[in-house]
Amino acid sequence: MCLKKGMVIKMNHFRANGEELLACLGELAALARERQQPGLANYLEQQAQKLRDNRFHLVVLGAFKRGKTTFLNALLGQDILPTAVVPLTSIVTLLEYGEHLHIQVVFKDGATRSISPEELPGYITEEGNPKNEKNVRHVQVKYPSDYLKDGLVLIDTPGVGSIYQNNDDETYQYLPQMDAAIFLLTVDPPISQAETDFLERIKPYAARTFFILNKIDYLDEQGLRQALEFSRRVLAERVHLDRPVLCPLSARLALQGKISGSQELLEKSGLPQFDRSLRQFLMEEKGRAILEAAVTKALGAAAELQLHLSLELKALHTPLQELVEKIGQFDRALEEMRQEQQDHTFILEGEINKLLRETEAAIGSFREEKTRELQREIDRLNEEKTNLSARELAETIKQAVNEQTEKFLSAWQPELEKETIRKYEQIVNRFVAKTNRLLDDVVRRAAEIFAIPVEGFSKLEIVPGKDPLFLSIGEEISTMFYVDPMKVQVMLPRFLSGPVIVRELKRRAEEQLDKNCGRIRHYLAEKVWLSSQQFKLSLEDKIRAASQGTREALERAVTLKQASEPEVRVAAATLEEAARKLDEIKHKLLTIKENINTIT
Repeated sequence: MCLKKGMVIKMNHFRANGEELLACLGELAALARERQQPGLANYLEQQAQKLRDNRFHLVVLGAFKRGKTTFLNALLGQDILPTAVVPLTSIVTLLEYGEHLHIQVVFKDGATRSISPEELPGYITEEGNPKNEKNVRHVQVKYPSDYLKDGLVLIDTPGVGSIYQNNDDETYQYLPQMDAAIFLLTVDPPISQAETDFLERIKPYAARTFFILNKIDYLDEQGLRQALEFSRRVLAERVHLDRPVLCPLSARLALQGKISGSQELLEKSGLPQFDRSLRQFLMEEKGRAILEAAVTKALGAAAELQLHLSLELKALHTPLQELVEKIGQFDRALEEMRQEQQDHTFILEGEINKLLRETEAAIGSFREEKTRELQREIDRLNEEKTNLSARELAETIKQAVNEQTEKFLSAWQPELEKETIRKYEQIVNRFVAKTNRLLDDVVRRAAEIFAIPVEGFSKLEIVPGKDPLFLSIGEEISTMFYVDPMKVQVMLPRFLSGPVIVRELKRRAEEQLDKNCGRIRHYLAEKVWLSSQQFKLSLEDKIRAASQGTREALERAVTLKQASEPEVRVAAATLEEAARKLDEIKHKLLTIKENINTIT
């Protein structure tokens, strides 16, 4: 597969339009500062920085020992991350661009520590940091790779399905933060049930998933064809993917080719073909979305600036007494709007609280229902496993309860979260409609002076909790002075200890389920609360922008009205020149918008 000429042209167009858009944002910000509108200038500079950063989280996922870390090293062209024969990576590692290699450990308490490459295995491997005893949140590696430029962040995760449960936890809790995924399979062993289950879980989080069939250098051409057909069939039938595309690849050969500079090894590895597919996705889908959003915001800011310029020009030709009266009308309209907005906010908070009560009730019903199911399962195992000793019975029941609990929660929590967000968006959308109608009314009432430029809330942003949700399954009680009754009972004959074991395991099953339901309740409550707070702050900012910029423009006009005639002529000429510059910028922005829409 080669990079077609049309694709090269398309990528160049995206890059050229992005550079032109950055220039327009810079010109708009400078003009806003000239017109004494620092708030608008800051907003435009923030949009330019977002466009420059262009951060995109691409997470590498898969079962343990599928070659994820070797694959990432191959992409970077250097042995940066440690690899080994045994399952190794145990901590999420973020790779992003930096002028020099720099590694920083971020701990769960927020502390950080810079380390050398030789120290890295001591923090991100199971051997160096067993069960994450060092309380590492993640490790950030900055490296001067062209692959990491333009905001791409590659993320290495522990393999799921290893013997280390904490490794699975580290991977699962990072899922909500990814924008797209690279999922590694291998030719031997083939795709497993655990991998198809994991793929079902990541589907709600990844806008796009790239599949790699790794270790193809172990097969001949016929074997590779069979492995590809088998994996595609399993992905279609079990994960319900429509015509999944797999890229055959050898991460080992790719890394060797990069390090040795052998183009022959690189082509044989299959890495260049995958690289082109990934870059096409990043340029087309991600690039288009980012550019469209930035152009829309730039045009909105330009419209606001233009209205303020028009207002000042109009005010220069309005008698002073009439201008003062119209300012008074505007102030009264704004005060009425603020009062009504406070009433709407009070109603919003009430509906949010009602949603949280409904969510809590749903969690309570789920907890009660699943507790009964777990207790029935414990009774069933106790009755059926009559040949087991007390110790074997306890272990069998604990394993079954842990597996069942995780299955219950893993299937239910995403659905509950989706439904809670849907209801939240319905509430906020109703509130948005009321607010926009209110702002439109103020605009009409003040139309004889100016139009108030306030953006609508076209999209809602759901803010994640400060920490990703993770479940706690199968944790053992461990305190210095606590005597675990199970450790005593399992040493007794089963006819004596059986009833006590069953009763204790039922209690623990209920406690474990209750604890995880509590975590889910806290996670969703925080998510909704943060979203509503951000929404209210955004609204306040927009109302403040609608009034502050306009008030300052009117006050400048009043000051000029009291100046000499030559000063008024100079001010008018300055305003007309600024309006001319603004027209040129708007024309450029509309051209960029048209260019983006015509790139196919």
